[in-house]
Amino acid sequence: MSHITSSLRAAASLAALTLCTPNFAHAVPFTYSTDFSAGVGAEWNVSTSYNNGDAGILGQLADGSATLSVNALLGGTSSLDFDLLGFRTIDGYNCCTDRFSLSLNGTEVFRGVFSLGGGGSEGIEVNTLGAVVSGSGTSSRHIAITSLNLLSGVNTLGFTYGGLQGYNDEAWGLDNVAMAGEVSAPSAVPEPAVLGLFGIGLLGLGFARRRA
Repeated sequence: MSHITSSLRAAASLAALTLCTPNFAHAVPFTYSTDFSAGVGAEWNVSTSYNNGDAGILGQLADGSATLSVNALLGGTSSLDFDLLGFRTIDGYNCCTDRFSLSLNGTEVFRGVFSLGGGGSEGIEVNTLGAVVSGSGTSSRHIAITSLNLLSGVNTLGFTYGGLQGYNDEAWGLDNVAMAGEVSAPSAVPEPAVLGLFGIGLLGLGFARRRA
């Protein structure tokens, strides 16, 4: 009987150790992309009026914001690329400067002035994450950020164009929005067999105490 009791004690100890082992997170790929060819997904919230009659873009938008919400599980890092579009007479620096701003979870990480209507000069005013802007002319700019620190759970990216003089005069849009990187995910919970082993071990300990 002592041999059986010892075996049960060992089984209970092993199961308890397994259950008490922390659920270490592990890295998993994280991607998001849209070219809006299938329309504007539910992950987007647009706070301004817009006409999405242009195929394959989010636009044309009036003065205001469009917000993207993505779930990063336990958090991690991601790149971000997108095309910023301008329509009609969006100004650079002049009497009526228009500014584009990008925020991550409510914190502004980029702000720039672009001459997408051919008027005024350009400049970057805020660039805490080292965004790279490419492209020229009066239609679009490509903006790329290599590393966003995403929080656990849902993260919000806010795209805002402010100072526009009216939809019929100035409008903007987004296209080819993409994110890619790695985030953390929780490990799997203990298997049912492990839970059963733990229960058997507890019963064995109780039996051994009654025999004693």
